[in-house]
Amino acid sequence: MHYYPLNFGSRDELELELEMIEGHLPTDLGGYVFVNSAAGTVNYATPPPEDWPDGTPCPEYGSTVLNGDGLLYRFDFSKPGTVRLKSKLLKTACYFADEATRYGTDYYEKGLHFVSKGLSRTHRDLGTRNQLNTAIVPFRFQPDDPAHLSVTFDAGRPHIIDPVSMEIVTPIGKQPEWLQNFPDEMQQVFPMIYATAHPCFDPYTLDYYAVNYQKSLLNLMTNVEWDHRLSKAANFVLTELESFADWLLGQQLSPSSLMDAVRQFVPFLNDKHGTSHKKEFSDHYKIPNTPPVVSEVRLVHWKGGKMNSWTVVNTDDGTNIAISQTMHQMDLTEDYVLLSDSTLKFAMDMLMSLPFGHNDRLNGLLRRITTHTIRPTTPCYIIRRSDLTEDATEVRAVRFELPHETIHFSLNYRNPDDRITLFASHNSAICGGEWVRPFDRLAVDPQQPPPPGHIGTMSTAVMDISRVGKHVISGKTGELLESKVFHHKGFTDDRVEELSGPHTWGAGLATFRAQYAIDKKPDRIRHIYQQFEGLDAKALTQFIYQLYQGYNEKYGLIPAEQLLEYHRHGITGCLCRINTETMELADHYTAQPHEQLKSLQFIPRLHNAPMKDAAIDEQMDGYVVALFMVADPDNLKSGYSRQLYLFDAADLATGPVCKLSHDKLAWSQTIHSLFCEEIAAPSLDYRVDIPEDYNWVLDRFVDDHKRGEMRDFLKREVYPHYR
Repeated sequence: MHYYPLNFGSRDELELELEMIEGHLPTDLGGYVFVNSAAGTVNYATPPPEDWPDGTPCPEYGSTVLNGDGLLYRFDFSKPGTVRLKSKLLKTACYFADEATRYGTDYYEKGLHFVSKGLSRTHRDLGTRNQLNTAIVPFRFQPDDPAHLSVTFDAGRPHIIDPVSMEIVTPIGKQPEWLQNFPDEMQQVFPMIYATAHPCFDPYTLDYYAVNYQKSLLNLMTNVEWDHRLSKAANFVLTELESFADWLLGQQLSPSSLMDAVRQFVPFLNDKHGTSHKKEFSDHYKIPNTPPVVSEVRLVHWKGGKMNSWTVVNTDDGTNIAISQTMHQMDLTEDYVLLSDSTLKFAMDMLMSLPFGHNDRLNGLLRRITTHTIRPTTPCYIIRRSDLTEDATEVRAVRFELPHETIHFSLNYRNPDDRITLFASHNSAICGGEWVRPFDRLAVDPQQPPPPGHIGTMSTAVMDISRVGKHVISGKTGELLESKVFHHKGFTDDRVEELSGPHTWGAGLATFRAQYAIDKKPDRIRHIYQQFEGLDAKALTQFIYQLYQGYNEKYGLIPAEQLLEYHRHGITGCLCRINTETMELADHYTAQPHEQLKSLQFIPRLHNAPMKDAAIDEQMDGYVVALFMVADPDNLKSGYSRQLYLFDAADLATGPVCKLSHDKLAWSQTIHSLFCEEIAAPSLDYRVDIPEDYNWVLDRFVDDHKRGEMRDFLKREVYPHYR
């Protein structure tokens, strides 16, 4: 068995057969499971190196493992007795631009190249990478068509792939059809497009919906300029910030006083730089000829041709709805589309890794003054589908607020009497965008840095216990008609060492039967399989602990001091079946200390296989595929093998039916997944002409010289891939 660091992720494209390491493969398996993942960049496999091969510092060191190209895995269960794997990098037009300007090229030496900083991979002129590393959404527009697959990202338009070859086929929607986040004056070849990572498809009406939005990006544009200024005035800034940091660290300032001090420091920096260098340092706060970006959300509808979209406005006053965090997920019922302002923040600190190199104090200071906590509630918007008419340009939405933090949710398809039933795993005091930085220290021991293998991994720091919720909302008014929320510690009192049952620490991903089926949606979701990650002292940093202490005092169920002790002991993750009728954890598998669960997916038993037990609910009749990181149980510092566990969905407690692996399996961060009963090459003849698409972008540049340079670059390096 080959063991890799927790944060290591290979970019190898594989075709191989998995090896059985325990148990036997059931004979009533079939179909395909697709899993999306983030897998480094054209310059390196995950994680970013501390130094380049020539010994110079790598400016991308410390970025999150989530910032990587999409590497799509397909597990093939279609042949009895075997599981075959195929993986493929998802190569968009911006991927080819990234590849052409990678480390070691003349472009790179001249400064024309993307750089990973925090959650984004950007360049001032090239724009933003669409990495397509998040989810897979199926669709079809004819009842007899095979499943067509789209792959998605929160900061880019979805793309169609061929599920057989796993090659990119085309983007969905042309550039003019998407709202872009930077104004034209920014002149970027690959504009940032905010979208949802979870478009939704109605298998009965054959409608594909997505979301496209823009929000005030002053902070983001400031960050682009901030990086530019740092590179040109690094010594000056470092000297002054060192002095400022010394002063701050001796003041014991409250958060409000800290921000006041920062505001006063910026004019001071300007004055001093102006006196010494005859030029203000921070004139990037006055971006010339750049109109303000107005908040706008568009609901997008696509049926294989030109996209339709509607600006979403508030029912009460007709003003545009505004997104404060991200719109990571949406979903639908028979009569409604529901959008959520997901609890996945997008703050300025998420766009930086190590702006001051290895100066831990300054990196930590800048992170502290540019960050904030997530929202304690989740604003949502209900849109009546019958209002989505072709002649309309706006659609009104009813706003309501879920009482807890929510990234992911699911809806019953039927909404009798306009009652929408929503199921959520409430990620209380957990931001899925945070990650462990090289300069972090552990909350349980502030003198101790995180293990090297944890650098860049998601900081699944749990500053409160997660809840499971079932909410019934009026589609007409947004009134919360019913709400049932529960949590489980898994032990009584504070005896964490006596963990004896299922728990809800660290809500992660979920799956259920027909979650993304192309032929049906569950009228009522009766059983949900939910991942809970547990508590890991190596994932709770001192920064996150301090950031969320006040939040915990105001909104939490478990005091912060007690949480610290629970982390110190550790709580392993678990896979639970939630009975949504009784709202209880009806079955569970508790992971061992050497096991970490990543992604999961429900596989129904083959149609022609007799039901194992007539008394079993159809929504439990199948298997749960779960991807695990598995250490050597006798040496937890050995690193982790990558394994596929297969569970009987009606009997999680017995443990895996079988375990499979291969020495070449080396994913780092797998994310969302999809089950397909059959696959075939897409029959859709829809295509976006890539040269025409990006020539439209270039034609909007105001700088003729820059337009010409970028057009020549695309003709040399990108367009040949689309002949």
